[in-house]
Amino acid sequence: RGGRDPRTGFDCYGLVVALYRLRGIRIVDIAERLSCGEWQQVDRPAIYDLVLLGATHCGLYVPCGRLLHTTRETGAVLAPLNAYRPMISGYYHFVGGNND
Repeated sequence: RGGRDPRTGFDCYGLVVALYRLRGIRIVDIAERLSCGEWQQVDRPAIYDLVLLGATHCGLYVPCGRLLHTTRETGAVLAPLNAYRPMISGYYHFVGGNND
């Protein structure tokens, strides 16, 4: 249930932030960083690229054409990206530096 703390649960942004932190990249606020140019929009996603769904939901592209994201009902979900294609508003590759 929504948040950025693994003890209480992740929302979609919290999941992305936590997984990027595991890769050594500190992201404070995805929406703010999108406007600062730390994410570059791409036509096709690569592994671990950000997938925006509408204006308020996101997930990560993972191998084999899947989307890793969260829902209130089930928590983390790994699902075929094709199932969400009508809702996708963009793919973004992180190009910013490690801002730890």
